[in-house]
Amino acid sequence: MNLEKYISESGVYILPSKFEPWGVSVQEFAISGFPLLLSDAVGAADRFMDDKNGLKFKAVDESEIIRAMKTTAKKSDQELIEMGKASHEKGISLNQKIWCETILSVINK
Repeated sequence: MNLEKYISESGVYILPSKFEPWGVSVQEFAISGFPLLLSDAVGAADRFMDDKNGLKFKAVDESEIIRAMKTTAKKSDQELIEMGKASHEKGISLNQKIWCETILSVINK
């Protein structure tokens, strides 16, 4: 499978997980500048998504996923670009230096 091809043909990242304690892919797509549609079971949503760059929906509620998709589809290209920019900013806010500092602070306690 050529994942890069599918990603380049996409415009929004959707992760409808029923259980996802973190979800590394959320940061990867945020850094890449994608608007995010994430279920409420995705732990990384709290760090990488807010009302500026995405929508959250109930994990097991099909109508909620559809609502989020329809809401996003109604946005203008410029609104989606702005959402992508907000995602990128949130995505780069957590980097290796911050991870290392966090780990060291836990170890040093």
